[in-house]
Amino acid sequence: MKKNIFSKDALIFKDLNSKKITLNNNKNQKSIAMNFTNFKYIAFWAPVNAPFVSIEPWCGIADHMNTNYQLEEKTSIIKLQKDEVFDKSMFISFI
Repeated sequence: MKKNIFSKDALIFKDLNSKKITLNNNKNQKSIAMNFTNFKYIAFWAPVNAPFVSIEPWCGIADHMNTNYQLEEKTSIIKLQKDEVFDKSMFISFI
């Protein structure tokens, strides 16, 4: 992994064809796999020079640079009606 790949922000991918990702450790042949079937986005980020990378399934994203800051108009905002349930899950495997 390039050390500065996340220096400006997270890498965020939307509507991928696959909903499972696997990261392989090239030092010891170990892997981590994540199934994120019900999420629209997957984000990867890490602090600069960190010895790890974070993998996060997201339902929505942060505001864009030219946003109007209106929550109701935010990209991918999910609006629930009274008593409506919002349920998500992901599965992680260590291989």
